[in-house]
Amino acid sequence: MIAMFFIALGFLVAATLYIAKKAVIRKAACFKLYKVRDDLVCLVAENKLAEDSRVFQYYYKRSNAWLKSAPNIGLDDALEAILLTKKKATLENALQQARKEATEIANLKEMKDPEVNAVVVDYYNASREMILAHSSLSRLIYLALVRGLITPKFESYLPNPTKNALHVAKFASEEAKLMAKAA
Repeated sequence: MIAMFFIALGFLVAATLYIAKKAVIRKAACFKLYKVRDDLVCLVAENKLAEDSRVFQYYYKRSNAWLKSAPNIGLDDALEAILLTKKKATLENALQQARKEATEIANLKEMKDPEVNAVVVDYYNASREMILAHSSLSRLIYLALVRGLITPKFESYLPNPTKNALHVAKFASEEAKLMAKAA
């Protein structure tokens, strides 16, 4: 009888710690986006970036979309925030459009400034963290894929929402690398 009590107590403590840790991870992801948004404003204040520049407008709008949905962001909200798409658009079309826009922005002269470039890279990293922080299954599978613990073929067996979250997380990682090269 006492053993059952301690097992139940242990389970309750573990569940409480898991929930608390998940809340902290989600808050940290939000704060990283606040930092990106604040850094964009600082770049404008320091005259390193014009407020009407395409870089500022593009990433400031997207950062606000993420933050508007937080902390109760669902996968659909996340996809809409990172891609700013209508629900009717397919994920692949939305990713292609976002990649096209990001590639155009990577070639702008403002992106040659290391500080501007660093903020844009931080945006994509923070976006990826927001997606992963709000989806336990996606986070687990993403980390396993990145570390080579499972093969990419495994993705075909995943449910669509998890696959979509993984695609967007990979997109954010790829865009961060693209932007880092633009400097």
